Amino acid sequence: MGRLRIGPRAIITTAEMLTDAARLAIADGFGVPPVNTFASTEGLVGHSDPGGTELTFATDMCLTELVDAGGRPVPPGTPSARVLVTNLHNFSQPMIRYELSDSFTACDSAGSGGPLRALVAGRDDGAFRYGAVVVHSIAVRTVMTAAPAVTEYQVRQTARGVDLDVVAAGSVDQRAMSAALAASLTRAGLRIRMSPCGSSPRSRAIPPPGRHSASFPSGRGSHWLPGPGRMSMLVAAIGS
Repeated sequence: MGRLRIGPRAIITTAEMLTDAARLAIADGFGVPPVNTFASTEGLVGHSDPGGTELTFATDMCLTELVDAGGRPVPPGTPSARVLVTNLHNFSQPMIRYELSDSFTACDSAGSGGPLRALVAGRDDGAFRYGAVVVHSIAVRTVMTAAPAVTEYQVRQTARGVDLDVVAAGSVDQRAMSAALAASLTRAGLRIRMSPCGSSPRSRAIPPPGRHSASFPSGRGSHWLPGPGRMSMLVAAIGS
């Protein structure tokens, strides 16, 4: 009773970025690998193979340019800062080199003259930048949404990492969350060093029960302040 019993033949996702964790969870839960889609009202659309990560775009309907922050073309394998779209089929409102703030990485398999095949990292307007390294907000979001007790969180960029405030409705495995965040930031391109450092004084008021704070800066300790107690961990970005 109360459980959904369906056997879908196909599952299609759209809008919010499809993470690797969500892709695996959907395939495991329904027994069908999802087809990921990208669609913009400006006319650019694409889809993946079932369970695939690369999207094939209908570039016969739009001229598509992947460019860096200076508007220069980027080669396959290099993430773009934005995508320029020239719509070929909207006669009521033509668009020439219209800017989308999504980051695409063209795949080498796209070939010359064929449809664009690319990995899509989502909108770039919420990213943190550390020199040449760009860390998308999804690197933090995927970790936080995987913790059922977390009801709110706030992320602030530091010189070489992030400060994170968390509001939780229940217990949080702080060490596991710190490790998951460090691993996610590493995958995003930051080099992370992580080691326990025990309790230490800190000139900062302990927040009320249920509110926690963590830091992932360069060269400074990272301190969880879980209400009445205190744990400290060192999580430092040591390069990019």
